[in-house]
Amino acid sequence: MLRAAHAGKLTPLASWELLTEILDVLRRNVENSKRIVREIALRFPLPGKCRCGDALKYAIITDRKRIPAAARRRLDLLIGKYL
Repeated sequence: MLRAAHAGKLTPLASWELLTEILDVLRRNVENSKRIVREIALRFPLPGKCRCGDALKYAIITDRKRIPAAARRRLDLLIGKYL
């Protein structure tokens, strides 16, 4: 691989070879990125199989009687079904 210190002495052929090397690295990075995204995506549950709809069910530890009415109204859309 050509070193950056030699950049001032590059011939057209050497420049082309350097560009080819850079493009090869970029292509490998793209392929690695695709592989990583694919592997991560496969770890997510299929639609309809996730339990995220009930994620807040046990998250509220405050005694329901102590939650002010104003807070209940303000948060109703998010946590109303759990209050």
